[in-house]
Amino acid sequence: SPKNFGQIMIAKTSGSTGEPVTAKITFMESLVASAIVHRFHRWHDFDATKCLARIVARPLEGKNSFGETQDKFWAPIYRYLEITGTLYGLNGQFGISRQLDWLEQIKPDYLTINPRLGLEIANEYLSRGQVPSFKLRGIHAFGETRSDLADNQMKKIFGQTPLSLYSSEEIGHMAVQCPISGNYHTSDEVNYLEIVAADNRPIDQGTPGRLLVTPFYGYAMPRIRYEIGDEAISMSHCPCGRPHNLISTIHGRISNLFHRPDGKKFRPERGLITRASEHLAALAVQIAQIEANVFEVRYKTDSRKNYQPDEKSMMHELFKSFGFHAQVRFKRVDSIPAKSRGKREDFICEYQK
Repeated sequence: SPKNFGQIMIAKTSGSTGEPVTAKITFMESLVASAIVHRFHRWHDFDATKCLARIVARPLEGKNSFGETQDKFWAPIYRYLEITGTLYGLNGQFGISRQLDWLEQIKPDYLTINPRLGLEIANEYLSRGQVPSFKLRGIHAFGETRSDLADNQMKKIFGQTPLSLYSSEEIGHMAVQCPISGNYHTSDEVNYLEIVAADNRPIDQGTPGRLLVTPFYGYAMPRIRYEIGDEAISMSHCPCGRPHNLISTIHGRISNLFHRPDGKKFRPERGLITRASEHLAALAVQIAQIEANVFEVRYKTDSRKNYQPDEKSMMHELFKSFGFHAQVRFKRVDSIPAKSRGKREDFICEYQK
């Protein structure tokens, strides 16, 4: 890589397919990614002189592990802009109860968190019959596709609807949610994003396609038309007037598409999880395809609700949403297990055709 791009760093991630990926990233590439974070903060009126709490899952052991951290800069870009505030960090591998207690201790103005962890913390407040002793000015959700259930619960508890910055560990920040339309403006100065069909050719606007990305600053490890593993829809324009290209809400991992009886793949509607939580009196729900015609609905019950889970109604809801009948198993669980870096999936395909 060019000498003026600085030292080479290593980023490790679960990758687009769930297989571990190690990426080489230059200091310059990291810096421009940090500039996109600054863009996100500016667009959504985040004040970097205030207190930000960031909960990120990290290994509990080894040189990259940490418990609690503190800094006066929210991101590297603020060091160069000489904008100081307070950044508190906590390892998201710690229990939800500890995370809530930590937030109550530091009383942040802003929160950066994985949507599923945010949902669990909101549910913990409800379980305790407690409300936050602090008032958030904004929530930055990262790491996975948000759900209506998570958004609604965090809005209910914290008074703020989460906002997103689309990114991946091996690529960096690729798109910023628009404060006007709610769609995503691509970071055209940093990455070239393409939405393509199965044959890798451009797809029509308004049609879901696979996301490919080429980072302009990736000299240490060139990634040309790198497949993120997500789907998105390109859009023509945004009422906000910003010049960046526009994509709609990112749909999540292609690897978790479900299989229909005719062999075609499909993505379940996101609202199904919200309705499932209502029918099952659940704090968290995950729907998995475990065989060709067998689905498992895993749910963590909400002990505060005084009615029993209605599995029969939920089964009919699932058939109505899918458009076909299948065998459905219901499984009560103590928690919905996380994948690497604290990521959890609402829909997961465990069936290999």
